[in-house]
Order: sequence, then C-alpha cells, then structure tokens
Amino acid sequence: PQNLLLELQKIELELGRSRKERWAQRSCDLDILAIDDLILPNITEFNYWANLEMEKQMKSAPLNLIIPHPRIQDRAFVLKPLISIFSDWSHPVFKKTAGELLDNLLDEDKKLVKEIK
Repeated sequence: PQNLLLELQKIELELGRSRKERWAQRSCDLDILAIDDLILPNITEFNYWANLEMEKQMKSAPLNLIIPHPRIQDRAFVLKPLISIFSDWSHPVFKKTAGELLDNLLDEDKKLVKEIK
C-alpha cells in the first residue's frame, strides 16, 4: 500500500498537484479508498481519524497511511461512483455496503453528485 501511495503521489505531481494547503482546490486527487479487508495501520488509528471532529480534520493530517480511507462513509462523491463500479463492496470496519453508507447521508449531499451511467 505504501508503494502504491507513492506512485499515486508521483502521478499527482506530474499532473500539477501542489500540496501547500490541506483540502485546497487541486488539479488532481488520487486516494486509496480500500484494499480488500485491510485495516492500516490498525483499528485504533482508523477509528481516531474516522471520528475526528471536522475542525481538527481541517488542521491536521495523519502521519501514516490510513486504509480504508477514514472519510468514505461521509462522502457521497466517493460512494456513488464506488457503487457503480463495485456494488458489492463492504466497509471492513463498519460492515456496511457502499449503498448502506450512502443511505445514511443527507439527501442534499447525495443530490450534489451526478449519477454515472
């Protein structure tokens, strides 16, 4: 996973990505969402980042690669496309499918993401 992350960051850099400000607008953003049922670096670290308050998320970033991505469950723009390409994916920590996670989000968040056909 770490080598994959380095390759993704290399591609981002080649495409003009700048890492000056957390969550700033960017030309490219490649993330590792999940790898099978892998939880990295451990469940405690995953739970910390998955439950971190928004204000703290905006100011800090994990030092380690977190898998599954700790924000999948909060992002319709991740879940909707994920469902269209991997409909039976199940979150290894929450034990819910991408569809079930999407159902937990607000309708207004879901409406902002266009369907992929």
